[in-house]
Amino acid sequence: MKRIITAAVVALMISTSAFASDLFVEAQFDITGKVPAKSFLTVKGAAASVNKDTIDVATGASKGKGTEILNTYRAGADKKATLPGGLQSLLKYGVSPEAQYASDNLNATKAKDGVITIQYAHRGTAYIMVSDKKGQFTLPGADCKMRKIANLEADGTQLVSKDFSPTGKVADINWAKVWDTTIADGTLITKVKAADGKETEVKTGKVTVDAAPSATPYVGVFLVTLTGNLMTMKADLDLKK
Repeated sequence: MKRIITAAVVALMISTSAFASDLFVEAQFDITGKVPAKSFLTVKGAAASVNKDTIDVATGASKGKGTEILNTYRAGADKKATLPGGLQSLLKYGVSPEAQYASDNLNATKAKDGVITIQYAHRGTAYIMVSDKKGQFTLPGADCKMRKIANLEADGTQLVSKDFSPTGKVADINWAKVWDTTIADGTLITKVKAADGKETEVKTGKVTVDAAPSATPYVGVFLVTLTGNLMTMKADLDLKK
């Protein structure tokens, strides 16, 4: 009887520890996108979970709908984002096709002191994330910034302002200029015509802090490692009470 009770207690401990945090996330991917076999995304929480979801190379879709599951945790009760946009989208590279890496110009470097710097441009917005010397991003307060630099065209490409890319192409982005606050915002990128014929001007933005705007954001630590081109990121997060 004693042995049975002990086993039951252990089982209970395992089941409760599985959701000790409000959200557990883990992703791994080659930052070039050329080694899809090493890519995966894990999302675990009370609402929905997926374990080591992978990419279907033939279709470019995630096999376990990891992106959709992650999106269920993206907004708080106030319908505002609970994570910095750059970190949340970075997780999704774990289930992204190779073409996405190039179209976003994802790049990352690790300094001798351990600081990891990650940059990419997605759907017209550039993101930069700089870790501490342990490869950690502590929320809130992580060093994450963003800037509107491009227009997302109808064909899915990004037309970048000439302020930041001499050719207007993502591949030719001058990242130093993107994060140079002396380069003013408000430059016209393009004009977009709506179905009713009205035109909207798309302009560049300021460098701003990329932080979760929700009143109940996730708090915790993202641990990122970069070995060669292989990046891993993992976090146990809790909603701010």
